[in-house]
Amino acid sequence: MKEKFDSLSGREKTAVFSALFFISATLFWLFIYIPAVESKALLIRKIEKGEKKLAETKALARELVKIRKEIELFTARISSGQNSTSPLSRIEQTALSSGIRDKITSMSPSPAIESDGFSEVVVNVSMEKVTLASFARFVAMLTKGGALSVKRVSISPEYADPSLLSVSIALSFFEVSGA
Repeated sequence: MKEKFDSLSGREKTAVFSALFFISATLFWLFIYIPAVESKALLIRKIEKGEKKLAETKALARELVKIRKEIELFTARISSGQNSTSPLSRIEQTALSSGIRDKITSMSPSPAIESDGFSEVVVNVSMEKVTLASFARFVAMLTKGGALSVKRVSISPEYADPSLLSVSIALSFFEVSGA
């Protein structure tokens, strides 16, 4: 092989070296450079995707901490507002102390709904011929105890005396299940 190479003229040797260089450069380009660049681009995309997922995970973690704190506050609020009286007794005592017990026409509780360690009882209360001030005082006294929310209120004036109201209110009482 060396003898054949030595027998080549200068121009032929230059052509052989050029061909070898071209073939080497092409092989380098096809089998080393292009795969390395594609691999780098793929890794960059994976890193960007991973950073995006990490940012989303951190945001979700912050949201989870916030929600857990809200649940703890809610549970503490419910636990502090719990007493031995039933929702109906609590409504009746509050109506008596606010002076509108005789205005209540009906109180109908719904069955307790259990969800995620909490129990919710909705009580529908209907009143007739009540003034706005006495109704507002009743709701303020009732919600002061905590562990309660007003779900729905329907107010309409009485036909005979528009200063008196017919009121329907849905009160939602919360308890920690098993407490």
